[in-house]
Amino acid sequence: MCKPAESIVAEAQLAGADLIVVGNKRIQGLSRVLGAVAPEVTHHALCEVLIVKTTS
Repeated sequence: MCKPAESIVAEAQLAGADLIVVGNKRIQGLSRVLGAVAPEVTHHALCEVLIVKTTS
């Protein structure tokens, strides 16, 4: 089973996407150290990535 970030990047490549948009939910604190989805997507994506503020 793939991690969510791997699935997002793979689907974007299959679709020929120019941009991936992900939310920043759980990007702070301990989960950032453990590997949140948004940072993993930005690291592996072959296209532009926009991280949208979804938390207050």
